[in-house]
Amino acid sequence: MQLARSAIIVSALFSVSCFGNGSFDLPNSPGDKVTRQVIEHVKNGEIESALGFFDLEELPTNAPELLAGTTPVLSETTEVDLINFRFFKSFTEDKVDESFAYHAKGQSRAALVFVSARTLDGVTTIKAFKVHQAPIDLKSLYPFTLLGMHPLHYLVLVLSISVPVFILFTVVAIVRNSRRRKWLWILFAVIGVGKFGVQWLVGGRWFFQLISFQILGASVLKNPIYEPWVLSVSLPLGAILFWVTNRRMPGIEPPLERQDAHEHPADEDNQEPPNPIVTADRDPRERGPRPLNSDR
Repeated sequence: MQLARSAIIVSALFSVSCFGNGSFDLPNSPGDKVTRQVIEHVKNGEIESALGFFDLEELPTNAPELLAGTTPVLSETTEVDLINFRFFKSFTEDKVDESFAYHAKGQSRAALVFVSARTLDGVTTIKAFKVHQAPIDLKSLYPFTLLGMHPLHYLVLVLSISVPVFILFTVVAIVRNSRRRKWLWILFAVIGVGKFGVQWLVGGRWFFQLISFQILGASVLKNPIYEPWVLSVSLPLGAILFWVTNRRMPGIEPPLERQDAHEHPADEDNQEPPNPIVTADRDPRERGPRPLNSDR
């Protein structure tokens, strides 16, 4: 019980990625500065000023109406937090593509703002701008619940707990084992191969990755914070091979202690009686030494 409890704690430290506030700053990102200006213009209803930062060649004809439709959602915004960010810098030209996710919060409403920006030769333009209503507390979005899920959801949940426990139990067995190169076996055992998982959501997406590795063979993620929980498990190949080879290799099991014969005397029924030396001219029941001179 104590080993299982310790295994669950350690697996939580290594395999579970929980969410916190999630906001951060990008002081050197030109796309972040331009996006915040666009959000401020849209919030104040300054649609023409906001459109000046967009790539006009890729905008639809009804872009002003679409952008104006987001003003009521952002009108009460008092705080804009950057909660997700991705970028790609070109190796052949001075171009940087960035993707942002913001949580725009007000007193009574909030929204998620998704923006794509491109900086080319020092000039930043907005390529995409989407606004979705969201709760003020993003932790309440897609909560983890055990009700109404598919049976395979519960199977993945059980495996995401049992696989790390099995791996940690195997690591303890490797440490107490007598084979050589224990550290190699430990490294091999703690890594799970492949990945099979599901979004923890009714009708959530299932996925499988053949070439993938996970420490302790399982993970529970909610990243970014506005996405559903994702549970995944891997095959504990190293741990399984350890137990298979542990049964086949000689000299692995601890040697039995040698015990004295008097502790476990042999069964008298199975012992053969000693053969007496019988002479033809003397009764074997007679005792004592045979006289030197005997008359026939």
